[in-house]
Amino acid sequence: MAPEDGTFTGEASSGDQSAALVTVVEGSTFCLSGRSGDIEPDAAQGLFFRDTRIVSTWRLQLNGRSPQVLHAGSTEPYSALFVSRLPAPGEETKLLVERRRYLGDGMREDLVIRNLSRRQEHTTVTLQVAADFADLFAVKEGRARPAAEPPSVSVSSDGDDDVGALTVTSASGERGVRVTAAGTTATQHGLHVELVLPPRSSWSTTVLVTGVLSGVETPGTFPAENFVE
Repeated sequence: MAPEDGTFTGEASSGDQSAALVTVVEGSTFCLSGRSGDIEPDAAQGLFFRDTRIVSTWRLQLNGRSPQVLHAGSTEPYSALFVSRLPAPGEETKLLVERRRYLGDGMREDLVIRNLSRRQEHTTVTLQVAADFADLFAVKEGRARPAAEPPSVSVSSDGDDDVGALTVTSASGERGVRVTAAGTTATQHGLHVELVLPPRSSWSTTVLVTGVLSGVETPGTFPAENFVE
């Protein structure tokens, strides 16, 4: 079991062996990520649903850069808060990034980007997403390998709210994952948005991750309607 603060020192399959992981758990669904909130594909990390890794890559970048971590930790066993910043070289923080993660038959991540500067800021936000549908025990034992047939990926824009939607389905069609977020555009590799933030302003969205079993989506515990900035 993970310690009560929601973090533990995990052994990654490559890289820094002492890197701390943040663990969020609710029932049989759990998520292991780095302190940035990102999930790296070459590590023993991921979002696991029904003993399957339905998210193997989850990487947030601003202007092609990974924000610098300021804070990471669980607020409850089923939730965590990640705070990071994106300063210009040699300058103070301009953009502050807050990610609040909730688990319960899937995952919800509330994303807020704040412009702390007195100037208008332009930024490109990308959330890279991938799924390998590896077995839980294969991941834990370092035996996860790419599937003989790669998953299929489809993208769309849902409804009038400009909701980007990305669906990844295993080659067998038995497992899948759907990722959606209002105000974004879906691509084959994740979600994307171009932002122009006035001084002292913010932008926010809720990213929902839903597990799919034999083509049927499993409703999550935390719907997007409950978002509070």
